[in-house]
Amino acid sequence: MEGTWTKIDIEPLGEGGQGTVWLVKKSGQPDPVEEMVLEIRNILHGGNTPETLQLRHQELRKALTSFLEGKYIFGAKKQLLNPTPEMNARLAREAEVYERIADPHLLRLLDKDINNNWIVTEYHPQGSLQDRLENYRGDVLKTLLAIRPLAYVLTKMHEENFVHRDFNPRNIFVGRDGQLVLGDAGLALALSEDETRVTKTTESVGSRHYKPAWTYGGRLENVTPTFDIFSVGKVIWAMIAGRTTCPLWYVVEDKYDLELLFPNRTEMLWINRLLGKCVVEKEREMKLRDGADLLREIDVTLGAVLARAVPPDQVLNVRRCRVCFIGKYIDDKSGHKGGLANNALRCNECGHLDFFDRK
Repeated sequence: MEGTWTKIDIEPLGEGGQGTVWLVKKSGQPDPVEEMVLEIRNILHGGNTPETLQLRHQELRKALTSFLEGKYIFGAKKQLLNPTPEMNARLAREAEVYERIADPHLLRLLDKDINNNWIVTEYHPQGSLQDRLENYRGDVLKTLLAIRPLAYVLTKMHEENFVHRDFNPRNIFVGRDGQLVLGDAGLALALSEDETRVTKTTESVGSRHYKPAWTYGGRLENVTPTFDIFSVGKVIWAMIAGRTTCPLWYVVEDKYDLELLFPNRTEMLWINRLLGKCVVEKEREMKLRDGADLLREIDVTLGAVLARAVPPDQVLNVRRCRVCFIGKYIDDKSGHKGGLANNALRCNECGHLDFFDRK
């Protein structure tokens, strides 16, 4: 089947320990790159009148639009170099994940030949999230809405007993419609009891800034979906912070704390609440155990952000009314009787009365 794909003679799309990824096209299909190069060459050379230049410009735009809209059949071909049995097993596992889980937010498999050490997946010309982090900086709602479909993909993977193990911005692609697409499942691990491990005893996997702290130092004997949950939390932090580097679980240290990076933003309280449940030092501290837990927590956080709510344990600090969102809570002077009187606070705008534990 290898002869059905032709490599386009440009720099590799990616290179790493698992092999090289090339841009390829279906044999016999037109090549928009060649068409665009010819158009540019014709524009730059030869006596073109303003009329012909305008026409060629229109044709060039048409070829580029067709390319971006996916009218040409392109793929990203991962070819293993000097494959070991472990590398070949990972390639087969990656293909299996793409085949078993159908979702528009998971990379689609176009072709494979495991015996000859290659697979072809769909190609996303807009690149990866790594290059688009700044687009999400400071925007909690946009970040959560973008990441939620990927959390749903992880939920499906975990239900199928897979752990992705390499959830990071370089492995999240920007689809043609701007939606995020999870890819590069080359480190995916099946959790079946009789599963043959494809990770060497001393091998540590995952991207350094996005893998859990408890995985440093070698292979884990028991990998669980919490590996992915930790990584999702770090990606959420990176998107809102607009930068990639935050070591280990230090998302609430002053240098990295989103509440300090974006002061007076109530939604950052909710994000820190979410991060506190998935970006932790030890696995036993994880409050979210799999994709389903994560999905529910993202939905809770989305609801709170959309409602402009204040976390209950932060109301005294924020003092903003959680009914009208305009006034601030002040000491109630209405002379309420009873044991809760000393804890009463009233909104100075709408009059909403609430009671708080001030200890």
